[in-house]
Formats: sequence, C-alpha cells, structure tokens
Amino acid sequence: MTAVINALSGDHHNLTALLRALEAQVTTLKGGGQADLEVVELVLGYCRRYGDQVHHPLENLVYDRLCETDAQLKGVLGAVCQDHVLIDESTKNLLEEVRDLMENCRPPTADLTRQLAAFIEGYHKHMAQEDKVLFPLAQERLSPMDWTVVEARAQNLPGAIYAQQVQERFLALRDYIHRLQRLDETDE
Repeated sequence: MTAVINALSGDHHNLTALLRALEAQVTTLKGGGQADLEVVELVLGYCRRYGDQVHHPLENLVYDRLCETDAQLKGVLGAVCQDHVLIDESTKNLLEEVRDLMENCRPPTADLTRQLAAFIEGYHKHMAQEDKVLFPLAQERLSPMDWTVVEARAQNLPGAIYAQQVQERFLALRDYIHRLQRLDETDE
C-alpha cells in the first residue's frame, strides 16, 4: 500500500469512528431523547476542517492523476470529486444549523435529525466506494512515478501543514467525546 493510500485509509478509519459517535446522537434524537449537540458540533467541525479541507483535496489529487493516466475514468472520478463538493456543502450547512441551535438554545428538529442520518449514510457509502473500488484501482494503475507526482502536488495543498497534526487532533477529539459520553452515562 502506498503512503498516500495508507494515509487516506487511516483517515477513513478515523472518520468512521467519529461518524459512530454522530450516529449515537442521531439514535438518541430518533428515540425522543436529548442529543449532545456539542458532540454533533465537534464531529461536524472535524469533518469540515479536516475532511473537506485536507482529506478530499488529497483524494482529488489521486483521482486527477488517475484521469491523466486513463481518460476513460474521468466520468466516474469526476462524479466522486463532485461528491466531495456536495459533502463539503452538506457539512457546512449542518454545522451552521447545529451552531445556530446551540447559540439560541433551541432543540434539534426532526428535519435536522433526518439530514444528519442522511449525511452519515452518504458519508459511509462514499468512503466504502473509495475503500473498495477507487483506492485499489489507484494502487493498481498508478506507477511509483505517479505516486511521486501526487506526493509532490500534495505538498502544495493549503491544508498540507495541518495534515501532519491530524492524528493528534483526531485522538484528542475521540478521547474528549468518550469522556463526554461517560459523563452522560454517570448522570443517568
């Protein structure tokens, strides 16, 4: 496995763990309970800052290089890159709505609950397609020189410096969410 694919797969593993925390909040809402909007906001914030600003641009570099080596892939990979734009918009809108609820001390609506559930489902499907189809395709089709080109281009991404700190940020966020959840359990 190349270093880039290894990093992207690790990101998916981290995002899956955070999406599980978000799913727990959606399940609480669907059951008529009170979700911890701080957890929802933290997960969406991570998805926005890291997923949309660092992870997806790196994936797009891989897909762009695949298209440069095989023009027949442009349709499929263009659709995946468009998914990145839609995920970014969805994340941004959900984050704004959750922050508005928190600032104005309003409870989440049934519509927000549906949107969050759809967001989670869509994100899982998107990552599954990449993990099962696109990452293996990239590993198969891209040469060592292609990966060198991708890595060189990645150094010029706006979030490249932040990407080096992501594992520490993810671990801190995950631990914080676990502490919040344990506090909620002791309050019951």
